[in-house]
Amino acid sequence: MTKRKNSPQKNLQEITTANELIKKDLNNITESEFRIIVIKLIAGLENSIEDSRESIATEIKGLRNSQEELKKALNEMQNKMETMTARIEEAEERIGELEDKVMEKEEAERKR
Repeated sequence: MTKRKNSPQKNLQEITTANELIKKDLNNITESEFRIIVIKLIAGLENSIEDSRESIATEIKGLRNSQEELKKALNEMQNKMETMTARIEEAEERIGELEDKVMEKEEAERKR
C-alpha cells in the first residue's frame, strides 16, 4: 500500500473564510488552489447576500403590513373625529335654538 499525499482540495476545504485566506501564505499555493479559494469566498458572499436579501424582503413586508395597519387606524380615528365634530355642531345648533327660545320667552314675559 502506498501512502498518498493530502490532496490540494482537502487543504482548500480548510480555508473557507476571508480571514483564513489573509492568514494563509499565498506564495505557497498554486494558482488553481487560489482560484478555488476565491470561488469559495465568492460563493459564500453570494449566499450571504441572498440571506440578507431575504431578510430585508421579510422586513419590508412586515413594515408594509404595519404601514397598512397604521393607515387603517388613522382612517378610523379620522372618521370618529368627523362624526364627533358633526355631533358637536348639531349640539351647538340645538343649544343655540334653545337659547333663542329662552330669550323669546323672557321677552314675552317682560312685555306682559
